[in-house]
Amino acid sequence: MENNAYVTDCGLIVDINMAFQSGKEKLARVIGHEFHHNYRNKALRVAKHPLITALNDIQAEGIADLIDKDVPPVTSMPPYPQEIVDVYNAMFEQTPKKLATLASLTALYLKKQISENKLGEVLGQFWGDGGHANGFYMTLLIEKQGLKERLIERYHDPLSFVEIYNEAARGQEGEYVLSDAFVELIRQIQERYLEEMAQRSEELYEVTFELEIPTSEEDIFITGNQASLGDWNPRKVILNKTSPNKRSITLQISSPAEFKFTRGSWATEAVIEGKQDNDNLHLDFRENTQVSYKILGWADGI
Repeated sequence: MENNAYVTDCGLIVDINMAFQSGKEKLARVIGHEFHHNYRNKALRVAKHPLITALNDIQAEGIADLIDKDVPPVTSMPPYPQEIVDVYNAMFEQTPKKLATLASLTALYLKKQISENKLGEVLGQFWGDGGHANGFYMTLLIEKQGLKERLIERYHDPLSFVEIYNEAARGQEGEYVLSDAFVELIRQIQERYLEEMAQRSEELYEVTFELEIPTSEEDIFITGNQASLGDWNPRKVILNKTSPNKRSITLQISSPAEFKFTRGSWATEAVIEGKQDNDNLHLDFRENTQVSYKILGWADGI
């Protein structure tokens, strides 16, 4: 159906035509690429923050592409047309400019000129083709500079990936080196996440969220800092409609919890009564509990 392969929680999916046409050696490398993702995900402990997510994407694909991809520029990518091949090669070559743009966006975020939610919206579509071309560019440079073993040792750590890439790029003509401020921001985000994980209760509790809303037709979502809260996906966990203007949901979550309510995107984040800023809602508990919130409006003014 498509010239692709990918890993799910229950197995590896490979297009049957691609499997037969690849031959044994290439198919083995494709399987190695996909199971690298599966293996890596088991060890992954990274913050659910748009910058970390963006770096994690290119690290994951860049290392996996070392297993089975040809070094660009490539001449063909069957069955894709030449236009797709040209776009891929161009994305690969533009990696230094792409990293410079990422640094500029981060600078705006640090100056509070754009919010974390806005940063997430932009970075959600930042890497073309899932980050393959740009991640591969970075890992090939790391390999060229003799740092491949360190890259593999730290295969599950985006912070180390940035540090190793910077070491490889420093002093190389035409390469972009991410600033110390950028690296320090990533370090701080990751350290806060790991501290939070260390403090989080091992036990799960039943928490019921009751919500009063200003309109009656909207689907309302909750999103937060753990899987049962959607892992900061603003359109994953939907509340139940209990009456025209009320929503409710009971979830098994660990403490502490951070979360927000949306209408399905970060542009539609809820404005909560008694909350004066854009920070996350926070809940600390050690027993089953019930909490209530009143939504006064939405970030998009509706």
